Amino acid sequence: GFIYGFVRGKPIEQCGKIGSIVASEVITHMGPRPLVPLTTVVPKSLH
Repeated sequence: GFIYGFVRGKPIEQCGKIGSIVASEVITHMGPRPLVPLTTVVPKSLH
C-alpha cells in the first residue's frame, strides 16, 4: 500500500495511510488474497 502510493507521487503521509488501510484489510481474513479488491477499499477509507 505504501509503495503503491509512493510510486504514484502521493505525499508521504498519505502513503502511510494507504499502507495502513491495505494492511488492516489483508489481516482481517485467512488466506493469501483479499476478499475485496483493495482499490475499492482505499478510496472509501481515505475520505
